[in-house]
Parts: sequence; C-alpha cells; structure tokens
Amino acid sequence: MRKTARNSRDMEVGLSGPTLRLNFKQDEPFETRVGSKQTDNRPFYQTDAAALLAWYHGYASTPEFMDNVLYADVIPIRSAGLYALTSDAIATGDIELTIEPSNYRIPEKFKAHAAAAVELFKTMKKLRFIECRQEWENNTSLRVISIEPTGRLKCQKARYFDQVGTNLTIDWASGAFANGWRTIRIDAEHPIDGKLPALRDSNLANTLGVAVMFYDRQLRPIVRTRIDTLASIPHRGLHCTASGVHEVAPNQAPGKFDYALLESGMIKEIEHEIGLLRDEYALYPVAFARELARGGKPQLFFAALAKVDEARIRSAMAAADETYEYLAADDIPAIQALRENEFSSDLFTYEGWACLRFAERFIDANRDAISVI
Repeated sequence: MRKTARNSRDMEVGLSGPTLRLNFKQDEPFETRVGSKQTDNRPFYQTDAAALLAWYHGYASTPEFMDNVLYADVIPIRSAGLYALTSDAIATGDIELTIEPSNYRIPEKFKAHAAAAVELFKTMKKLRFIECRQEWENNTSLRVISIEPTGRLKCQKARYFDQVGTNLTIDWASGAFANGWRTIRIDAEHPIDGKLPALRDSNLANTLGVAVMFYDRQLRPIVRTRIDTLASIPHRGLHCTASGVHEVAPNQAPGKFDYALLESGMIKEIEHEIGLLRDEYALYPVAFARELARGGKPQLFFAALAKVDEARIRSAMAAADETYEYLAADDIPAIQALRENEFSSDLFTYEGWACLRFAERFIDANRDAISVI
C-alpha cells in the first residue's frame, strides 16, 4: 500500500475546464494555481511553509529550517568592527561584483508562459502603470548568476517582467508551455536531493532582492504591515521596514564593482518606502540567502539603526513615494508594544519573518557597539 502511494505521484481532479493536479508524494512539488481565471485567489507560487520545507528537506538540519525561515544557502556578511552571524562570514571589503555585458533573456521554453504571466498580472493590476509615461513599470535589476563563499558575485541585468515570467509564477500551471510541462518548478527547476538547484544551473531571472529591518534608538524593531495586492509578496502580514528589488539604472555599465553598488540598491529602496535621508540611519549588511518560495531567488538582508525619533520616522513614512505598499504608520506603536517572544512566523510575511530573525541575531551580537551610535 505504501509503495503504491509513493509511486502514484499525482492524479487530476476536475469536472470541467483546467484541472488541479493533486500530488500524493509530499516531497514532490505541485501546482498552486491552474489557468488564467482572474477571480482565482490561489497564489502563483507556493508560500505554505510545510509544503516548502517538505520539498526542500535537504535543509532540515539548518538553523533557518528549525526557525521556520523559508530561506537557504545563507552567506553571512561582516562589517568592519562588528560581529557577523557566523565567524566565517565574508567581509564587505572582500565583496566583488561583476556585471556581465549580456543581459538576461527569458529561455525559449519559458517564453509563452512568461508572456501569459505578464498579461495576466497587468489585467489583475498586480503591475504598476505609470500614467505620466504611459507605460508599465518594468525596472532594471541585477540577475545573480553565482555567489561564491569568498564574496565574488557574477551578475547580469534583467527586468522586472523577467521575474514575473519565472520566479513569481514558478508554481502556476498556465497551460502555455508547448512541451507539455505543468509548471517551472515541477519540470525545469525541480529540487535536487531536497535542495535548490545551484544559481549557476538555474534558468530563472533570479533578480536580487533587498530587505531591511529598522530599529529605533531603544533597539526595538520597526515592523510594518504589508498590503495584499502586490505581485511580489502579496500576502498581508507583519513585514520588514522596507523591501524590494535591487534596482540599477537601465544604462548601468558592465564591469567590476565593490560592495557600494549592492548597498546603493537598499538605500534607494529605503528612500522610496521609508523616506529617511541617508544621514538619518546607520545601515549594516547581514546576509545573502536564497528564497525557497520563489525558487531560490537571492536576497540581501540588512539591519538599520534609526538616528532620529519616532515622530520623524512616521512622518517620513507617510510622505514616502511607495507608502501605498503598507498600511498606515499609525500601527507602529501597537506593533512595538508586542514583546519579542510574542512575535511568531504565522504573524509575518515569510520575507518579513526572515528579515526579523536575521536582523535580531545581528543586533544581539552587536548590541553594545551599535547602541552608542
């Protein structure tokens, strides 16, 4: 009986139209959404922690797995004069980023699916239309080809639509694949021995994301509440203070760069979502990690210490360009009133929870050093 169940990977269920394939082997990926019905509220990629931890069971012994953090392949970063998450962290001074001359292009086998994804996201208003330019927002970012433990990154430019067509719809059975594939994760980016495929072997856009948890002068985290209509992290919940894609200029030149280019993406996101000026906070890189939900998409996590009071923080947030991505800043005092032991992963977006846990470990290790800033 057990053998029969394990060998029966799936069966299709449905009275008419697109069918959802039910998978009875728990550690095998399955689709989360089928077809292009706009009223379907199922996600385009898996965010259920139990499912993801079953699919990527090769990380079962990691601290992240035990902490319900849906990220893996963590590479800690050390700032000068401060402690890192682990003693073998890479120093910011050793980080070298190479941008290749050629841009990322959607693989031919993904093209029809990617085109369908972009059109559906437009229709569902998951993408932003810029009225003054009469065009859809499609910012340029960095696709991470590889990250070495020595601090060397190889990247190439990619666009936000590339991410929509790959990482953001990795578990969507669009029906657009000409070769009979069900989803990208099932047929092209399947877990290997319970782990993510190496970045260098991945065909996804894998654009670099950035996320930061701010702390006030009493070293309390400034947690926000994310709205639930965004394409990237669509689930309402407690969230980090700011997050987004690491943007670069469309005319960004190829070549070799240092850590400053990575930090610039976080500074830009802080400006857009929080509104604080650069001299109003101290910024610390904490770790690179790869996200399980979106197929190994790389993320750079930061912690930040605000040098200004709560009134200034709240006024800056209210006036920020992208304040619409969050609920009102009036929620901050109530959130801060929660004791740390009352925070739990089920209250947060998975990205917000990961950012909090990484940042808390950094703060704990450096409390005396950063509290005097």
